[in-house]
Amino acid sequence: MKRLFTVSLVLALAACAGTTQPLAEGKANQINNVCIVKNPKVMVSGFTDVLQQRLQYHGIASTLVDNADTAACPYQLTYTARRTWNGQMRMARAELRLWENQQQIAFAEYKNLSRSSNGINDTVAEKMNPIIDALLNKKKRVGL
Repeated sequence: MKRLFTVSLVLALAACAGTTQPLAEGKANQINNVCIVKNPKVMVSGFTDVLQQRLQYHGIASTLVDNADTAACPYQLTYTARRTWNGQMRMARAELRLWENQQQIAFAEYKNLSRSSNGINDTVAEKMNPIIDALLNKKKRVGL
């Protein structure tokens, strides 16, 4: 039974894999504001709200912009997110790229590799908050 639990846990974790190139240690503490470049192709409801709320959680203000002007905003966040149908619409993949003066400084992605209903009812925040934390090389604060 213990072995079955272990195998099930490993499979569940593998179902939501991703690649991360986190921000350099301590760099997030130097960022006060990030321009989030709107991506009109993303149809995941509430996606930019989750981005803004999680950045604020880490003490980083954000502004939604159509195009990032590096002179006005040296830090930009670009994103993609895709949905898929598995009995209901769900977010299947998302990518975040953090830029400083047109140089990519961090990358993180969410991929639900499972075709099962594993995590199907998770909110966008439940899926993306750990990805945003990884991008910023930050951990969730205790008690929040």
